Amino acid sequence: MTRKKEKQESIRQRMELLRSFEKVRHDFQMGTQVGLTQLGCSATWREKLKQAGVLEVLDRNDTAGVLIEPEVFQAILDYLDLMDEELEEAQIDALVKHRKDARDFASGKELAKGAVLKFREKNEHHRRFLDGDQ
Repeated sequence: MTRKKEKQESIRQRMELLRSFEKVRHDFQMGTQVGLTQLGCSATWREKLKQAGVLEVLDRNDTAGVLIEPEVFQAILDYLDLMDEELEEAQIDALVKHRKDARDFASGKELAKGAVLKFREKNEHHRRFLDGDQ
């Protein structure tokens, strides 16, 4: 699969995931509810769950919990993974943009020595603050 086709497929999957996620959000906001006592007495809630994917479980008109179909739960997890990936990509992009003009890279002993010096500077700064010298 070419890179362009991979990207198109990724976008298609994301859009499909978003559509299913939005449907669940909309259906849940519509007020698909079941009473706690109905769960044990009746099986009609199962049909409601199949239709909506999500049911609000009420106990004396207070939300006691939420029932979610396994497929819907997986879609929610996939959506969260997608958001996590996008956040990570944005953070990496921000780091790259921040460092793009940097020319003084350090590594090995030079990096270790620089790190130790920074720690000592910070330690002296904190010590002066604690001693009241600022």
